[in-house]
Amino acid sequence: MELSFRPDKTVYWQTALASETFYIHARDIRRERSGLYAEIALYLQQALLASDDFNLRRNEDRKRLAKDAHSKFGEAIGASYPLDYLKHDLDVFCQELPKFWEEDRLTVESYEPGGAIPEVAFVLTPYIMEDTITIGYAPQGSGKSYFAQVVGLSVCGATNGFWKVPVPRPVLYVNLERPRRSVQRRAMMLMKALGIKHSPNMEYLHHQGAGLLGVAPKLRAWLREHTDGVFILDSLSRTGIGSLVEDWTANRTIDLMRSIGGTWLVLGHTPRGDESHLFGSTLQDAGADVMLRLTSEKRGNSLGIALEVTKANDIAFPKKFYMAFDFTEPDDLGRSDLRGVRRAEAKEFPDLLVSGQMTNEQKLIAYLQEVSEATPSEAATATLVPYTKVSTLFNTSDQFVFLRKQGKNRYYGLKSTETE
Repeated sequence: MELSFRPDKTVYWQTALASETFYIHARDIRRERSGLYAEIALYLQQALLASDDFNLRRNEDRKRLAKDAHSKFGEAIGASYPLDYLKHDLDVFCQELPKFWEEDRLTVESYEPGGAIPEVAFVLTPYIMEDTITIGYAPQGSGKSYFAQVVGLSVCGATNGFWKVPVPRPVLYVNLERPRRSVQRRAMMLMKALGIKHSPNMEYLHHQGAGLLGVAPKLRAWLREHTDGVFILDSLSRTGIGSLVEDWTANRTIDLMRSIGGTWLVLGHTPRGDESHLFGSTLQDAGADVMLRLTSEKRGNSLGIALEVTKANDIAFPKKFYMAFDFTEPDDLGRSDLRGVRRAEAKEFPDLLVSGQMTNEQKLIAYLQEVSEATPSEAATATLVPYTKVSTLFNTSDQFVFLRKQGKNRYYGLKSTETE
């Protein structure tokens, strides 16, 4: 049996039945804890006969699907293609699909010395790179969604007063968290405050309660039509895949975004009472390409936001960036409208100068989450923390543990990963 890819990277097999063609089609193929799963659909020409989503190893599911599809054949085709034949072909398809999907479709590459070194391709400088995942995290009520919509309006070319955007791209804001009216209100206020007169190339998908799995097919379809598109996901807490503190959930969430493809800005929350890191498994941090910490300060009718990169793959750590959202005086009912968005100076929001800084210990923790182990010299070079302070923290802080000695070098890691 020869399996093939469709343009959308789903898998199919076909065979001729009299004057018509029978198809077995697989999509949403994914590896779960208990095996490989897929949505299997059976077609006669363009007519869907039957479909189901199941573990490919389950014979009872294959038997039921084959029987359902065969019952919808006409008498002539049913006689020429008996149920046993259909079931056999479905069994073979499901048996060969794992190897085809996880081995045959993959290619092994090699790189020769002396070739051109690919440049980093920014979508929005310096926070979002092409085909990567940036996670912006902050406590609730810190202005994350306002910030994310400004990013979207910048990426799509509607406004350019904040960051460099090399090439405008279409944007899809995936709202899994907030009421549709709330997101619409903020979008309309932002466009008014930024003086946007023409319809921006930014769309919204509202689907509270669906989770990321529930909207994944729609996201893949959107990306096929907008091949250079950018997703903004609001938020990581509403992906609905599982407990955020479990490593399996973190891996599954990151893998799902990677499998959908495209470029991502994802909003996440910090733990209650601790603004220093993203809530959940550290594997979320490990799976992201850029971690962006947002801290905020309210002064009068203005909300100041500081942006600080705490993890950066392939790029240097940029300077802290400040912006402000200015609101009108609240009315009698406590309602306040956005009247302006602007770049700000640190002196306008002095608390952000302190709250936005990572401590030396936090910098070392973020670094070791990425590399697993390092010598004091390696850590000092990578984080710009002075060597003497690195050595002192490695030997006195309960966050770190000595792992091994190689020659004169002493390697340290995070205490939480000592037994991994």
